[in-house]
Amino acid sequence: FDVNNAGVVVSSNVAYNKIVDRSGNEVTTAVQINGLPATDANQATAGLQRFCAGNFSPANPFGAGKGNVDPLYLVGEESNTANGGKGGYVMALDVKNNVLYAAPDLGRFSVEQALVVDTGDTSKVAYFIGDDSTPGPAWLYVGTKVAGSTDFLARNGLKGGQLYVWVANDTTAHDQPVEVAGTGTTVAGSWKPIAVKDATKAGTTGYDAAGYLDFTTLHTAATALGAMGFARVEDAAINPAKPSMVAFNATGQTSNATYTDLYGTIYTIDTTFTAGLPTTAILKNIYDGDDAGKQQAGVRSPDNMEWSPSGAIILKESAAGQWETSGTTDVSALYGNKPGTDYFIDVQAHGLLDGAISANKLVEGGQLLRLTSATTPTAARLIDPLTGLHLTTADSSEVAKLVGSLGWRNEGASFVIGDAGIASAGNYKQVFRLFNPASSDHLLTTNTDEISAANRSGYVTEGVAGRIQTASILGATTPVNRLFNGKEHLYTSSASETAALVAGGWRNEGVLGYVA
Repeated sequence: FDVNNAGVVVSSNVAYNKIVDRSGNEVTTAVQINGLPATDANQATAGLQRFCAGNFSPANPFGAGKGNVDPLYLVGEESNTANGGKGGYVMALDVKNNVLYAAPDLGRFSVEQALVVDTGDTSKVAYFIGDDSTPGPAWLYVGTKVAGSTDFLARNGLKGGQLYVWVANDTTAHDQPVEVAGTGTTVAGSWKPIAVKDATKAGTTGYDAAGYLDFTTLHTAATALGAMGFARVEDAAINPAKPSMVAFNATGQTSNATYTDLYGTIYTIDTTFTAGLPTTAILKNIYDGDDAGKQQAGVRSPDNMEWSPSGAIILKESAAGQWETSGTTDVSALYGNKPGTDYFIDVQAHGLLDGAISANKLVEGGQLLRLTSATTPTAARLIDPLTGLHLTTADSSEVAKLVGSLGWRNEGASFVIGDAGIASAGNYKQVFRLFNPASSDHLLTTNTDEISAANRSGYVTEGVAGRIQTASILGATTPVNRLFNGKEHLYTSSASETAALVAGGWRNEGVLGYVA
C-alpha cells in the first residue's frame, strides 16, 4: 500500500505479479520454485514457503551511490525444508516493476531476515542475513554493483558476489551462545569467505542442479570454519547513526542443550569495511535474557526489532499464545514527528482462520496498528475580564503568568494541539500566532500568505503556537473553527458554541485545522 506524508493509505495493490526463479527464468510452473522431484506428490502445487521478516530499502540508502541502486524489498523463506529440502532463499522484490527475484548467490538457509548494510563504498553493497536455525550462523553477502545493467540483481550487487560467515578469532572458545553469555560481553572476530556454489558438483548429493550448496552442506562448511552458531537468529536492524553496524537477536530455544540460550539474546556486530570488503567485526552481547534477574522478568524470546533514528532499539517478544505482535517500523516522519514517536506494528491473529479469511485463502487474520507517544498539549482559552478579549495558548507558563499575576480567567481547554517544536510535514502544519497591538487581537493561522498580509496590516508574528492537521483524516475529524466579531478572533472545536456565536453575529472564517 502507498502512504502519503500524513500517514494515510491512498492506494494499494499486490506487491508482485511476476516471479523469476534462481536460474533467471520467469516462473510458470511450481517446480521452478519448490525444486521437488517428479516422484513428490506436491511437485505440481508447492510454492514459496513461509516468508518471514521483511525489510524495505530505498535507493541509495546511505547517500549518493551507496547501497542498493533501486528501491527494493528483501524477504526470505524461513524454512530448511523448502526447495526439496535444500533450504530457503532470499527473495528480492523490484518494487517499481512488481517482480520478485530469487537471489541464490546469497545462500540457502532458514532465512529470517536480510537487510542492506553500508560498506562505505559506492561500487559494493552488503546484505546481512539472519538464519533461523539452531545453530544458525550470522551471514554477510557482499556484491559488486554492475552499473547500468538491465539485470535487476546484477545492478543491485545481488549476483556473483561473495558470501561470508562470522567467526570469532578464538574459535575454540567462542562458537556457541553460552561462550558469549552475559550482557556486555564482547568478542573479536571477522567475516570468513565461504563458497555457495561449486559447478563441478552440480546434481550431486548436497548440491542442486546448478551446483549451489544446499542447506545442510552450507551449514557443514560454516561449522568447519568455526562459525559462531546462534540460537535461532530472528530479526535484525542497522544502526541509523552507523549503518555498518547491525543489531540482531537470537530468540532462544530449549530443544538443543548444547546451544543453551533459553530466554534469547540481543547482539550487535560492528564491521569494518576496507575498499568495500569486510575485515574485522566485533560481536557484542548487548542484552542477555539468561542473566540473573532478567529471565522471566526481562525480555523473553526477542523477535522483531527496529533501530529507530531516535537511537532506541524497539523489540517484540515472540508470543506463545494465539495472537502475536510482529513487525515494527518507525513512521514518525509520515506524521511530521520526531524519530521514535510513531511506529506501525502488526499483529498476527493466528486464531482467526475461518469465514471470509478461509474463503479468500488469506491464511489468518491480523491487524496493522499505529503506536504513538506524540505529545498533545492542550490549547487553553483565556479571557481578560477587563477588556473581554480572548487569548488561546498551549504554553503552560503563559497560562500561569496571565492567570496568576494579571488576573485573566481560564475558560478551559479549547482543543488539543500538536507539539510546537516539530516542523510542518504533510497535512500537519505549524500554527503561527500573531498579535495586533492596535486592537489587542491574537490571530492563529497555518497560512504563510496570510501571515505576510497580516504583517502588512500591523500584526506582529509572535512565533509557533503548535501544530495541527489541516485535513480531516487519521481520526482527526473535528474542526477547530476560527471566528471573528470585527474586533477579535476566537477559536473553538465546539459545534454548539460555533453555532451560538454565529447566531450572535460572529463571522465564521473557516477551519483552522482538525483534531481528534
